[in-house]
Formats: sequence, structure tokens, C-alpha cells
Amino acid sequence: MKHDLYLFEDLLNSDSHEELHNGVSRLAKGMGFPSLFFSPLVDSGGARQFFHDQGQVDPEHLPARNIYTTYPESWLIRYQQAQHIRHDPVVRQATERTLPIFWDKSAKGRNVVFDEAREHGLANGITIPIHGANGEWSLFSVASDTAPYRDRLHASAFVGQIQLAAFYVNEAARRFGEAPPLAIRPLTKREKECLLWASRGKTAWEIGSILSIAEVTVVFHLTNARDKLNATNRRQAVAKAISLRLITP
Repeated sequence: MKHDLYLFEDLLNSDSHEELHNGVSRLAKGMGFPSLFFSPLVDSGGARQFFHDQGQVDPEHLPARNIYTTYPESWLIRYQQAQHIRHDPVVRQATERTLPIFWDKSAKGRNVVFDEAREHGLANGITIPIHGANGEWSLFSVASDTAPYRDRLHASAFVGQIQLAAFYVNEAARRFGEAPPLAIRPLTKREKECLLWASRGKTAWEIGSILSIAEVTVVFHLTNARDKLNATNRRQAVAKAISLRLITP
């Protein structure tokens, strides 16, 4: 791997998602890892979780979501179809720590994500968690199909350069701004009311008493609002409604 900043600074000159994607591909070759992956994980408001609440995205459209990778397309499709992000120990650790994550240390015992990754040519690798200044989370991974001990030696030798590459890719992606928002169906007046009171810490029973409706009806409206906002739970739905200025607590 080259030990000069030009390898990374070229990424900052990218004028389009496609150009950055091509730059990431060149970076993968220069680093000696055929497979590289960068993706935002959670935005600063906690409202969007990539590869989780936005539905399946075709590999060719990933750059438009600020996701840049040289991973095999077969794995990108399988990962989404199986919703592996829910069980991926690397993703969980990337939102809890800042140190590099070596896959062989994360794969304690059998894990379906690692087992299937190996079938797609991703035997082992290293992931760099990136925690942004505004609370957003991203990750940067390099991987190969070599045996874990050989891959570990290679990654260990260049871990500093891998971290530097992660920060440059993250900065280049950040310059394109946030990924396009997902289409959101309009909320009804009642759904907004229920979200508003939920944002103020009221339970479904309390909201029902305030609005003079049954508790089960409140749950119905909150569930509909959650689904419309592409949120995974009530708290995320409230956070997203606030960030989109649909409600004002």
C-alpha cells in the first residue's frame, strides 16, 4: 500500500457519486484488499438507519445513498434480503466503540453473517467505526478471501493507513450531503396528534385519555405513523417527525 496522502486526497476531488465510487475502487486496489465497503449507519437525528429501514437497494444505486463498495454484488443483495444488519456483530460494535474491529475477534462461535460472508469471498477483514461530530455513525471495512491469520497480519501492518483511508472516504462522502430522503406518505391529523403527545412522554393510555379515544386506537395511529416514517420503533418515529418538522413538541 502506498504511504502517501495523494492516494486519499484524490477522493476529495470527486465531483459526483460515480467519481467517488471509482475512487474507492482504485483505493481498494492500492490498499491490497479487493473488497472495500463504506456506509453511513445512523444519521445525526437517529432517524435513518442505512441497510435497515430504507428497503432493499440495488447495488448499482448504492452510491446515490452515499454507500461505496467493491463487495461482490451477490453479497450485497443477500445481506439486504436476509436483513443481516440486525444480527451483524460488526455493525453493533461500530456504534459502541471507536477502535478498529478485527472480524476474527468479533466472530466468537458460529455466526450466520460471517458464515455466509465467507461463502461470498469475504473470509476476514477489519472495520473502522466513524463517529461524526454531529452524532452520525458510519463504518469503513476492508476484507479479502484469504485465511483469517494471513488477513490479520496484512491488516495489522497497515491499520493506521486503513484508518486514514476511512476518514478520507467519510469526508468525501459527507461533502455530497445526506442521501436523498425516502418518500414519506402524509400523516393524518390524528397520527400527528398521537406522535406529539408521545414526544412529550405520554403513554398510549394517557394519549387516549387526552384525545378521548381508546388506547388500542392510539397504538393503531402510532403504528401507522411509524410505518409511514420508515422508523423501526416509536421513539425513532417521534425523532423523525420532529426532524421533518411534522410536529413541534
